[in-house]
Amino acid sequence: MNWGLLLVISLILVPVFETPQLVKLHSPRDLVVFFGLWAVALASAIGVTAGLPQWRVLDWARSFIQLYPG
Repeated sequence: MNWGLLLVISLILVPVFETPQLVKLHSPRDLVVFFGLWAVALASAIGVTAGLPQWRVLDWARSFIQLYPG
């Protein structure tokens, strides 16, 4: 088993253990941020494992800056 596959499996298991604790906080914002970051990490790990090309850091920053309308 390679490290990429092990990372993907562990990332899939993270919400199973962390979601009940986040629900106890009664903060929808925390849940949205957690699952947003989790989805980006999972997509990136799957992409690296599959050998797909990845965005460069400045591409990520530019995409987040463009979300701000001002």
